[in-house]
This record gives sequence, C-alpha cells and structure tokens, in this order.
Amino acid sequence: MAWRAERFLYPRTCAGSGKNILSIVAPDSSYQVFSNEYWYSDQWDGLNYGRDYNPEQPFFEQYYKMAVAVPRLYAFAFQNINSEYSNGSQQNKDCYLLFVSDRNEDCYYVYGIFACKDTMDCLNMDKSELCYECIDSFDCYHCLYGWGLRNCRDVYFCYDCSGCSDCFMCSNLRSRQYCWHNEQLSAEEYQKRLAGYDLGSRRVLVGLETEFRRLAQRAIHQYAYLVKCTDCTGDLLKNCKRSLNCYESYDLIDCYNLQVGVDSKWCRDCYVAVDQCELCYDCVSVVNSYNCHFCIATWHNRDCYYCDTCVSCHDCFGCTGLKHKSFCLLNKQYSETEYRQLREKAISQMQKAGEWGQFFPAQYSPFAYNETIACDLYPLTKEEVLKRGWRWQDNLPGTFGKETVKEVADNIKDITEQIIKEVLVCQNCQKNYKIIPQELALYHKQGLPVPDSCFNCRHLKRWQSRNPRKLWTRQCDCRETKHEHQERCSNRFETPYPSTKLEKVYCEECYQKEIY
Repeated sequence: MAWRAERFLYPRTCAGSGKNILSIVAPDSSYQVFSNEYWYSDQWDGLNYGRDYNPEQPFFEQYYKMAVAVPRLYAFAFQNINSEYSNGSQQNKDCYLLFVSDRNEDCYYVYGIFACKDTMDCLNMDKSELCYECIDSFDCYHCLYGWGLRNCRDVYFCYDCSGCSDCFMCSNLRSRQYCWHNEQLSAEEYQKRLAGYDLGSRRVLVGLETEFRRLAQRAIHQYAYLVKCTDCTGDLLKNCKRSLNCYESYDLIDCYNLQVGVDSKWCRDCYVAVDQCELCYDCVSVVNSYNCHFCIATWHNRDCYYCDTCVSCHDCFGCTGLKHKSFCLLNKQYSETEYRQLREKAISQMQKAGEWGQFFPAQYSPFAYNETIACDLYPLTKEEVLKRGWRWQDNLPGTFGKETVKEVADNIKDITEQIIKEVLVCQNCQKNYKIIPQELALYHKQGLPVPDSCFNCRHLKRWQSRNPRKLWTRQCDCRETKHEHQERCSNRFETPYPSTKLEKVYCEECYQKEIY
C-alpha cells in the first residue's frame, strides 16, 4: 500500500508538453510525470527506456534504475469535467477534492463515493444526494451525520437505520418516521423539537456530534456488515461467496485478504482489484486483469509479473509505462520464446536472492510513506518510517501562516461572500485552507456552519471512526432470560469489533431478532 498515493496533489509540469498539472507525485520525487493526454499519446514509447537483464544484479535494483527514468502518469483521473482536484476518479463533473470516486456531480471533500450529487465531507457513499458528514451509507437523501444508513431521508445523527425519514439521534431503526432518540413522535412534535436546535451553529453541531458518538457506541452492532454473502468473513461486503478476510467489496468469489474489490474472483492479497479481475495475487490497483502477480496500477492486462502502470499488455515482466505491449522484460521487447526463457531465468535468480514472491520494496516507491494509503491504515511516525529505510515527505501540499482570518464565525448566518476571499487556518493542524463558492452555497442551502478545520483533518476524523480492517474472534453479547436467569448467547464469530471495545456486538440471529 506504500505504492498507492491518493489524497495529496502537487503542482507539476508535464515533462512532455510543458502543461501545468496537478500530480500525486511530488516535485522532489525522482520520477517525472506526464499528463493524461501525453501519456496516452503516440509521442513517446516506454520501450525506449528498456534495459538488458543482468542476472548478476538484484532484480529490484535493476527495475528501479530503469523505472525511475520512465515518466509516470500524473494521477489516475479519467473522463472528468471541471474536476481537476481529484485522483482515483472517473466520469465526475464539477467536483473538488474528490478521491477514489466515480460518476458524481457537485461533490466536495469526499472519498469513496459513487453516483452522488451535492454531497460534502462523506466517506463511502453510493447513490445519495445532499448528504453531509455521512459514512458507509447508501441510497440516502438529505442526511446529516449518519453512519450505516440505508435508503433514508431527512435524518440527523442516526446510526444503523434503514428506510427511515425525519429521525433525530436514533439507532437501529427500520422503516420509521418522526422518531426522536428512538421515541415515536407526531409530525408536529418532531418539527417543533427540531426547530429548537440551531444546526447552523458549529458549537451546537459539535455538541450533537459528541452525543451522537456516544449513541453509536451504545447501539446494537451486527458482528459485521455482510449482505447476501455466503461463507464469507470481513466487513462491508455485498453479494460475495467463499471470500475470507475481505473488506469494502462486492460481487467477490473465492477471494482472500482483499480490500476494496468489485466483481472479481480467485484473487488474493490485493488492495483494489475491480472490474472482473481473476487470479491476481499481491497486487495494488488492478483493473480488469487476469493472472497478474505483484503488479501496481495496471488495467486490462494478463499474465504479467512485477509491472507498474501498464495498460492492455500481456506476458510482461518487470515493466512500467507500457501500452499494448507483450513479451517484454524490463521494458525491452523479445520474441515469445526469448521472453519465456529470460523470464524463467529471472525468476530463478530472484528465488536464489530471496526476491521472488516479495512485493516491490517500499523504498523504491514514487511516494513517501505519509503520502500513501498505507499511512492511513497503518500509521507510523517519521522515525519509524526512516528506520525502515523508507521515505518521509516533510513538505506535504499546503501552506502555514498565510491566513487572513484567525477564526471562522460560529454561525452560518454570520458568514458572507467575503469568506471566499479569505485564507483560513485549521484549528487542528494549523494548515491553511480556503472555502470555494460552490461549497459556501451548499452550507447556506442546508443551513450548516463553515468548518474550522481543513479537509485532511476532517477526512482522517471520519476514517478513524470506522472499524479497522482486521478481525477478532468474539462471543455474541446478547443475553436472554431463561428459567429466571440471564444466559448469554453462545455463538462466536469473527468481527472487526475487538473485545476490548464496549460496543454490544450481536451474532446474525440475535441481531435480526432484536432489530426486526
């Protein structure tokens, strides 16, 4: 995962055209970058950087010396309209600071959202509109501060609710309306109570968010979110079969240790394997690929090993930056017979050196550790990173000390168009940030206060609210009264909730019985 950068964008110049671009590769990196248009053009060829394989030298050293000369794709953003500040994205329109998200419109400061509109500060959303500060929620409209919502409308500070509307500070509800702290109210009483809260005040929202976090902790938690899954373990899975220790995925068959997978089968130890991947092993960011091992950011490939940013290639080994090529090793073209003989020789030498079966060393990554998803999922200090011989980025994008306003007004009623011209300062990390006009319009439309922290701090707060991508064995917490004594359910399961946490975690049977 130290080879997958997602959320940091740097001003760069396309090494081919001279065009100004935003790139996930920092200017101080050893790697040069091309814009999308130039990378896909016929004006350059990755074979021009090819090198002879030397069996006397370690393979990874040879690969790095070759790869560092090959210009990289500036970011992974395709077919977007007016959405330059994005990465891991395609078919988005009028979006800003949007990452790992597709087919959205007018969305800002989001991660992992799909087919959404007018949505801000959300994480893992699908087919939703006018949502704010929601996590792991789908098919929602105008929901604020929600976790685990399904097909909800006009709900505020709710956890694990489905088919609900007009609910406030509720949990574990199904198909309910006008509920307040899980108490049924009339429509008139509900609206009266809601009107008593000024949600345009940041101070009020902070207090309500603290209360909401306590409510979510006290709620009943299903041992894992597995929908229409058979013989699976993990979390946030839908329509999966015989897939173990997998997370945030759907339509998987016979996968193992997979994070973020879509419509793939027989894949193992991958982070992002989507769109009909098969037999991929130990890969990062593979799309529609077959039998690819130890590959990074490759799509429409088959039978490739140790390849990075290659498209529509087959039978390649240790290559980077290739398009529509085959039978290449270290970016050098061979006949099919020559390639297969040389590949077996390279594998034999790698086995002797202990390199075969290992992923690319992190010290050769184009990215510093704290620029990557690895740091989000497995945080390390600068000292720990440097001790391992990996890189650390001291100059992440952004400025400090340039603010023109020290504090943002508490209430949206006191915010004018002037704030768009100001430079603000994050009250958490002291980094500068700005408010864009579209963002301010949504705050006014929904009556929400302007945040006093930067996007990165807000994202990490949401990220850290989720369960870790790890499983513990735990016993069901449900207790029933039998023969005048309370007996605890004996079911045991694998769950992302560690036993050291205080949440009440139920097995599937007890959860269904209690909630429905």
